[in-house]
Parts: sequence; C-alpha cells; structure tokens
Amino acid sequence: MSTRLLILLSGVLLLQACGGADLFVPESPETRTPTMVDIVRGDGQVGLAGANLPELVEVGVLDQNGRPLAGVIVTFHPDPGFGSVEPSTSVTDGIGTVRAEWRLGPAEGAQRLRISVEDFSETLIVTATASPMEPRDALTITNHDGQPFGLLASGRSPFGHVDDFQVLAGTSPVVIGDFRATAGGVRSELAIMGPNLTPRLILDPWTDGDDALSTEFADPISVPMTFWVLRAPLEETTVRIQTDLAYTRGVYALEGLGLALDDVEIIDATADPEAPDILDFNCSKRVAAESNIGYQAGRLNFYYVNIVDGGTDRGVTCPVGGDFVAMASRADRDLLSHEIGHTLGLRHIDGLDGFDRTNVMHSSSSVRRFLTEGQIFRAHWGMRSVLTKLLPGVHPTEHLRPCPSQRDSNACASVQTRMFADGVVVAQALPATSLSDLDELLLQRCSTGEPAVSLQGIDPAELVDVYRRGPSGALRRELDRTGGGEESVRAVREAALRLLALGGWPQAPEMMEEAIRDDAEAFGDVARWGLRRIR
Repeated sequence: MSTRLLILLSGVLLLQACGGADLFVPESPETRTPTMVDIVRGDGQVGLAGANLPELVEVGVLDQNGRPLAGVIVTFHPDPGFGSVEPSTSVTDGIGTVRAEWRLGPAEGAQRLRISVEDFSETLIVTATASPMEPRDALTITNHDGQPFGLLASGRSPFGHVDDFQVLAGTSPVVIGDFRATAGGVRSELAIMGPNLTPRLILDPWTDGDDALSTEFADPISVPMTFWVLRAPLEETTVRIQTDLAYTRGVYALEGLGLALDDVEIIDATADPEAPDILDFNCSKRVAAESNIGYQAGRLNFYYVNIVDGGTDRGVTCPVGGDFVAMASRADRDLLSHEIGHTLGLRHIDGLDGFDRTNVMHSSSSVRRFLTEGQIFRAHWGMRSVLTKLLPGVHPTEHLRPCPSQRDSNACASVQTRMFADGVVVAQALPATSLSDLDELLLQRCSTGEPAVSLQGIDPAELVDVYRRGPSGALRRELDRTGGGEESVRAVREAALRLLALGGWPQAPEMMEEAIRDDAEAFGDVARWGLRRIR
C-alpha cells in the first residue's frame, strides 16, 4: 500500500474517531424549476395581415425564488391560420428571456399565439389584431400570361416599417397595399418571384401617394457551364451529366430560380495523363485540376471524378460562391442542383426551423427538390452568389447586398421566407377538374419512385384549417404504399385549394363552392378565403 493511500485512510479514521458517524456532507445544488412565466412585451399588437408584427414577442422565465432561469425551452404555436413564428422553438438566455417574430396569417381580425414552456404546466396566450392595408399601390406586369406569382414588399406602411410583406396573385394588375416614401438607408423594394419565372427586384418604388408600378417578366439568365470528364467511360459519364441537368432544370424552373442551364459544354479529359492524380479529389487539388486538366473563366466548371472527400456519393464546391465543383461517381441525380446552389452562395439548411430533407440545400438527401423564396432572393441578390462574378451586370450593382446565411438580416429576406407551398407544383388545372382529380394531378407531379408524402414540406402553419375528408382513392393508395399519414393528406388538400385560388383558373370558384358544400366546417375558412381572393 502506498504512503499516500495510508495517509488518506488515516485521515478517514481520525474523522470517525472525532465526530462519530456525523460526517460533513456538502449540500446538494437546489433544483431550479420554471415557476413564473410572463409575456414581457409583444402582446396586444396591431399589425398587417400576412406581415411580421412591428414588435418581437418576448417571454420571461423565473425560478421558484424569482431569479431568471436560463436554458429553458420555449415553444410558440400559432393557432391554425394565424401565421408563423421564427424561431418556433427557442431557449431562454442568461436573463431568462426568449424573443420571437410573429408573422400574422392572412385573415383579418383577432389572431392567437400559444406559448408553452418546458416543465411549466400553463399555456400562455398572446393575441394580435390583423388589419388590411388600403389598396392604394398596384403593380401591372405587361407580359403576364396568367401564371401565379408572389410579391415581397418592403417599406413604410401606416403600421410602421414592414419587411417582406407577402402578396400572392394570379392576375395582373395586382393590389399590393399602402406603402409610403421611405428615408434613405432603409429597405424599400418590391421583389417579384414565382414558378417558371425569373425573379425581379424594384428598388425604392414607393411615394406618399397612390403608386401605379409597371414591370415585365424577364427571360431566364443563361449560365454557361463546362463539364470536364476525368473518369472513364466518357459515354456513361455524359449520360449521367445529361440526367443530372434534366433534373436540375426541372427543379429550378418550378421553383422560379430563373436560371437557364442551356449553355453546356462537355470536354473529354479521360485520357489526360494528369487525370489519375485528380480522380481522388479534395479541394486541396483544385489548383492542380484547373492548371493540369483545364479551366474556363466566365463559366461554371464541373469536374467529374471518382471520389470526393473520401466518398463516391459526394460533391464539393470550392469555395461556396465559387465557380469550381467536383462530383463523385455515384452521386444522386439531385446533387448537381445542390452544388449549383452552393455556387449561388447558398449554404446547408440542416437544423434550421422550417426545413426538411426535401430542400435542395439539405446536406445529405436523395429527395432534394424545393427552394424557399428566401433562398432564391440570396441566389440572385446576395453578394456571395457566383452570378455577381460570373455574369457581372446581370443584376444592377445597387440590387446586391451581403445576405447572411443565417435567418436574421435587415438587408435580405429571411432564408425561411416562403410564398408558395413547397411540395406542391403550381401547374395549370385540367378542364372540369374535381377535388379527386386534383389529388390525381398532385400525384402526377411527384417524381417517379419518390413518395407523395414528400409533399409534407408544406408548412402547416401557413394553412387556414384542417380538411377532414379522406383523400381520393389514388392518393390513399399512394399513401398506403409509402406509409404516409393523414396529416400529409390534409396539408396537400389545403395547399391545393390555395393554389387554385391564386392561379386564376376558371374552375376555381366552382371548386371552392364545392368544398364548402362538402364540409363547411372543415373547409369553410380556406374556401371562403379563396373565393375572396378570386373575386
């Protein structure tokens, strides 16, 4: 036995001899629990229907001794149809508070937000009143062909400054609201986006009077692309490139990214003596690839190799916002759209509220197909986008801005900003479409082999009510096959009604009225909202 251990044992015996069994035991830390929860600010506000409230909702949490309690999870739940909150879940800071931004739903009148706190039994209620803007400002699109489009309006309103006020429309002209002239240095703009459209941005469009704005949709921006094929056989890789391009073109068109991937060049580098050194690729080999294999300035350069960063199913952009991409041999067809997203300055969305694996910028997925309008904003007007370097002048310099990849920004639309329901393709309705036919139409828009439940990317917080009828036979069979749940069906059916209302289709009023007759309680709010939009 060591001398040190003997000394320790002797000390224990001495304590027992002097004090008997009453040894000193340190007091255990007090368990702190959330006992008092208050709405610090943000209750009872008046704001614009469909816009962020002027003030954040702030919640304070105290323990049983009245001290601020950090690290407590707080969750915000708007009632159905009453908008969305960002972030929807948060953790109290060092002074026991959380703050969140509430975007009201489109309905006028009282709206309600429920707040739940971890280990606290009561649910707090915050209310707000949604008011409409006067129809004083309008936009005419001179070459409009009837397809749906959306507007993100920023500027001074009667309710204070508003960023990214959303207006959806299927007709032109469209009423925007009542915006006023804005002091310099404050966001004052109108962004126009939509499926199969090229985004447009109008700066400082507002005056204190009635504004009659006019613009036109532009042709897609042609992005020149060069594909360097390092791995043999050339024919197999060429087919792979063509397949990836076809998928990417379809996704980008339906999401309204406004890029034409039509200037394509494929170069055979399989016999290049330097190719074997590049086939197992990481970004440290970028310079060697450009110098020894080839590189074309003013174009996106893609290098098809065997391995990227140790995997055969990976791709990499060196760096984000750059014009160099490497693609491995077994990458899924959707990876090209993902890596082009990186060249446009977009980053991974894993872990951000409101995103799932169906977003183009998810880091590891085989069902990537959707972009938010906030991502599209960044791809075109963010300074990190390759468009600003590859095609200087394609967007005026004054339109560009330093959009951060995170959610909060005073200069750019939030990356979570959505105007169209991701998961449902906006498409022309078929003649004499019924509600069951609409389900069939939605199914036709699902890619082969991918489940209809990928449509669950629709944000339920953006939907007005819950449709309680069962799905059509075709949709039910598809959901049975893929294991989808009833919530997916409800989200699909409601989003479909919204798209009908916004699409300007002749059959839309009849379908809305049919929905009310079928189930006035479940479908009423959505259908009546749609009829107001149409009429």
